[in-house]
Amino acid sequence: MGGHNHLVSAPLSPVFAGRVRELAELRAAFADSAEGPAFALVAGEAGLGKTRLLAEFTAGLGDVRVLTGECLELGGLPYAPFVSVVRAAVRELGADAVAAMLPGTDHELARLLPVLGAPPERSGASGRARLFEEVLALFEALAARRPTVVVFEDLHWADASTVELLLFVVRNLGAPGVLVVATLRAEESAHLAPLLAGLSRVAGIRRVEPARFTVAEVAEQLAGIDGRAPDPAEVARLHERSEGIPLFVETLDRSSRRIPAGVREMLLSGLTDLPDRSRTVLRAASVIGVAVPHTVLADVTGLDESTLDTALRPLADRALLVPDEHGYRFRHALIRSAVADGLLPGERVRLHAACARALAENPGDHSAALAAHWHAAGDPAAALVWAWRAARSAGETHAHAEQLRLLERVLELWREDSPSLVDASRSDVLAEAVAVCLRAGEFARGIALAGQALAALGPEAAPEARAALLSRRGRLKYRADGHGRDDLLEAVRLLPADRPGAARGHALAALAGTHLSEGEPTAAFPPAAEALHIGRATGDTRLIAVSLLNTGICAALGAAPGPWAPALAEARALAETLGDGDLLTGACFYEARAHAESGAFALSATAAAHGLEAARRHGLDRSRGPMLAVFAVEALIALGDRDEARRRLYDAFAVDPSPLYRGVLLALRGLLDLADGDPAAASAALADLAALDGGRPEVVLARRVELACRIAVATGDPDTAGPVLAEVLATTDPASVLRPWLFLPSVARVLAEAGESARRPWRDYAEATPVNGPLHEAARALTLAGLTGAETARWDASAALWRALALPHGLAESLLGGAAAAAEEGDRDGAAQRIREAAEATAAFGDAELDRRVTELAARMRVALPGAPAPATGSFGLTPREQDVLALVAEGRSNRQIAAELFISVNTVSVHVSRMLPKLGAGSRTEAAAVARRVGLLG
Repeated sequence: MGGHNHLVSAPLSPVFAGRVRELAELRAAFADSAEGPAFALVAGEAGLGKTRLLAEFTAGLGDVRVLTGECLELGGLPYAPFVSVVRAAVRELGADAVAAMLPGTDHELARLLPVLGAPPERSGASGRARLFEEVLALFEALAARRPTVVVFEDLHWADASTVELLLFVVRNLGAPGVLVVATLRAEESAHLAPLLAGLSRVAGIRRVEPARFTVAEVAEQLAGIDGRAPDPAEVARLHERSEGIPLFVETLDRSSRRIPAGVREMLLSGLTDLPDRSRTVLRAASVIGVAVPHTVLADVTGLDESTLDTALRPLADRALLVPDEHGYRFRHALIRSAVADGLLPGERVRLHAACARALAENPGDHSAALAAHWHAAGDPAAALVWAWRAARSAGETHAHAEQLRLLERVLELWREDSPSLVDASRSDVLAEAVAVCLRAGEFARGIALAGQALAALGPEAAPEARAALLSRRGRLKYRADGHGRDDLLEAVRLLPADRPGAARGHALAALAGTHLSEGEPTAAFPPAAEALHIGRATGDTRLIAVSLLNTGICAALGAAPGPWAPALAEARALAETLGDGDLLTGACFYEARAHAESGAFALSATAAAHGLEAARRHGLDRSRGPMLAVFAVEALIALGDRDEARRRLYDAFAVDPSPLYRGVLLALRGLLDLADGDPAAASAALADLAALDGGRPEVVLARRVELACRIAVATGDPDTAGPVLAEVLATTDPASVLRPWLFLPSVARVLAEAGESARRPWRDYAEATPVNGPLHEAARALTLAGLTGAETARWDASAALWRALALPHGLAESLLGGAAAAAEEGDRDGAAQRIREAAEATAAFGDAELDRRVTELAARMRVALPGAPAPATGSFGLTPREQDVLALVAEGRSNRQIAAELFISVNTVSVHVSRMLPKLGAGSRTEAAAVARRVGLLG
């Protein structure tokens, strides 16, 4: 939604987003006008969408007269906005009708708008007063005939005469039915102080101040522009760059950092009429940065305090620079960028050097700024020294992305004599950059840097150094796309078991973690146990903690002896003692996973939430956030808290996760869409997952199969899941699939109507799949009940397991299967009881797809659900059951098909058909269907 401005290059956008509070304020002001005159002032900086807000407001008013006048930037005609308003009234009502509303016979308004007749021959001092009274009378007369909204746009450009007339009108209006609304740019309204002071004394005036958009509102705006849900990472980037100003959101180039010409013109408009010294100060400030310390600005400009204050005053009045406790800030970073982009090359070099010298004399850590200024000033040696210092400082404050950028600057500036400037070699810098990439979530970049670091080591390097880099590269590869085991195996090979030092232990721990991530806990336990032994023998606290995490989760997955909770608790305590954010988030991740595997989803959600908070605190949002979000979202879906699940999912996508985690998150997005009753959106998520570039398919296989099966059930098209089901049976061993119990119950649901030949391979698959803990046991029971066409006892046993876990989705699925089985066995009361319990479970859970299936089964079996309307009695004397049969007859179903659909016998269907035909006066089933359609019985 672009705000109104004088640029042709920034037209009014049809997109309207956010602004709920502001619209409510304006509507309340309009409601006030029914009792008496009302006034509203919409104030805010350029680009916030004030004009678009008013357009949305007035469009929703219905039969209301809206008259608009605009103040002119370049001045000109006095009272210009009032002339526009009166001209609009003349176009609507005619000149004679408008003239009749004015007092007297000759009118001062005619001097401004000759169509109203001849003005008085003499005006004199009384002419101005008569003009004011005429405008006031016109507004009241218009409102007496029809509710009227008068809009004055861009009041910051108003001439003095307009300001005086507007203040007179708002102070003296007395009749109801008129709302006066004015817009102004707050940053350009210093000369309007008398008007604003006068307006503040008007009773009931509403001041509406649109705020900059939040991330969610930027997402809403982009969705309106593109007609699709925007990528959260793109939303986050654009929100940061635009700082939430809607006009910039719409007009900035999303694919590059450059500022479009139209935006630059708007940002720099008005700078040409600034005093020369003010423009010089603004250029100097643009080099210093968005935040401009006063002392640094004084040093760079070389101006004395009085001269500097005089130069700064116009900049502050126009809010180009906004004073704060340390100096000044640019109102928007794009203004700084636009000014800086206009510097001459020599001017830029001189100003950056002056900034560096000034900062060096100021207290505090300015290392990052000094590195940037010396680099821009063309002094690579000084830039390298300060970049190295700044990288160390960034690491201490968990600013990992900034630390990586600075380390890459060091590598860019490195020369043969550089080691004399810093306390490190180029190999040291490369190794440090690789480690930082893990923390910053820059996995692809880290893989490339690790390759450079390995090449730089040379053949004479110690095996520990090479193994450490291979281990880090293996972890980077895994987090990027699920690969990396070859590097980890090579790292272990380089450090043989007869020299069990800490380096070997860390390589073994990394290898164990990869086995665990790929669903191989049995393979993970031996290296994890050896690593733990090495850690305790060497006293390496971090290695002990990592190994405890690995052995603990092996125990949770049934691949190691003993309980899992003590090992994870000890690891978490060690992580907190060390202050190691990566370890702490890893502990939370494994706790969330262990709880999820046991079905304790409330505890899993809590552990994941703690991990996400720790990730935020330690600057690990991108590296650890997505993997923690997977378990947070999964748990919240299982608990039925889909709003919080959506929020966590959005946050995870916003950090631009690697393909490995993006795939799982896409599948979870599809499951949320299904629960919200939107199978089309779920299908789009599945398509996005299939098109994902990178990542290992087997890592996201369980979620992909589950999503495909759920879509097949929701759409009634089992063939949708056919290809992925064939892929699983053809290429995977149940013992090696990551978390197969996620998808097996859904497979059974898809195959509910399939023949024995289709079900048998999946029964074998389920029988061969390892079971560990109550959740797996419940999923196994539900799967096998669905694949065997089981009797009620088997369904009831499954329901009991899900009931004990307090998980409504599995409970409802079991109860629906049991209800169908009970009906086939002739136990209609038992079927009804199960359906009602399923309805209770889904009512609290709120899954749209499950609700639909419960409701449909209840309708087919004529079971009244609590809160549902009673079945209607049939027309033509048809009973409700006869109406059900008639609907299926009209679809061309046979008696046997109808019997299966309604859970009744074929003989009973024949009886219903024979009874309904004479009631309809029909001699055949075809004629009965035709009658039903003709009289609307099938609606």
